[in-house]
Amino acid sequence: MKKDHQSEYSYGFGTVVELKDKYRRKPFVAKKYVKSLKRQVSIGTAATREDAVALLLDSRENPGKYNPTGLSFAEVYAIACREHIRHLDKKTQESYTTAYKHCAELHRRVFGEVTIYDLQNIISNVRDKGDGRPTQKKIKTVLRHMYKYAVKYGIITANQNLTPYLELDPHKPVKQKIIFNTRQINRLKKSSNPWAWTVIMLIYNGCRISELLKLKKSDVKLGQRYFKIHKAKTDKGIRAIPIHKDVVQYYEYFIQHTPGSYLIADADGKPLSYSRYRTRWNNALKECNVQYHTPHEARHTLATITKRKGMDGFYRTQILGHVDEKLTNEVYTHAEIRDLRREMDKI
Repeated sequence: MKKDHQSEYSYGFGTVVELKDKYRRKPFVAKKYVKSLKRQVSIGTAATREDAVALLLDSRENPGKYNPTGLSFAEVYAIACREHIRHLDKKTQESYTTAYKHCAELHRRVFGEVTIYDLQNIISNVRDKGDGRPTQKKIKTVLRHMYKYAVKYGIITANQNLTPYLELDPHKPVKQKIIFNTRQINRLKKSSNPWAWTVIMLIYNGCRISELLKLKKSDVKLGQRYFKIHKAKTDKGIRAIPIHKDVVQYYEYFIQHTPGSYLIADADGKPLSYSRYRTRWNNALKECNVQYHTPHEARHTLATITKRKGMDGFYRTQILGHVDEKLTNEVYTHAEIRDLRREMDKI
């Protein structure tokens, strides 16, 4: 049907309507027929007819994204996976999959009909199986992503988001972290064992052990004394980390002597898993007569030292990757790197 103020273009998989009233930035409306509603519904607007047709084509491949009526819990999880979860690192994806499996009794339920009682019951079941707050927290994280996209695509309204009301077990303080002291750091620096030097590198760069083990030589810029983290547990972790002037030689050593493309690798150039690296870490500490520490305590050591030395909070969080302010485009200006180096060299 045509009207004076609009034109309609029909396709086998939907319809595009051009609205001709003035001042519309996106005058083309993509519509598809929803059987359950027995009528056409708009699935989006576009600036051109071609873009509107693209929406219709995408709706054929991802129907749940454009037809929110009656979507199941499993279908909403699939949307969250497509939009966000599949872009995370493999280990995080696996932990999310495990958390989702704990919600098996809800998988076939209509998402909009799930109640806070249903969600709280999932947490109770997990607790009864002996899983504590970390597992419960992971389940809540997955649910937050699901509810976020459920709201975004009109599956539920914003006030139907139930995750703020989900109660977990109380947080229990973990064992207090022990930082490396000056004597231990000096022993590691004097060692001839390259694996002891990796401990020093972690103490002076504050990155997570997973970030160091994934670091490639091409991302280490010795001339400007920094390296780039491209992938991290969160977007906040994507950043540039300055290399302290006293530890440059350790990076030079691994670039020159490690085969393959990774900075830290085995004799065959293959990247190390956490467990394989921990064996080398523990042996290096024992050889240097340094008491037991975890790799995360190296990160904690830098956080403590920078605070004691009065490093500006902005630079501390930039280096440790704890805030949203990040160098998002992976293009770092000389001024930014210079400032980070200057602050790092103060410690």
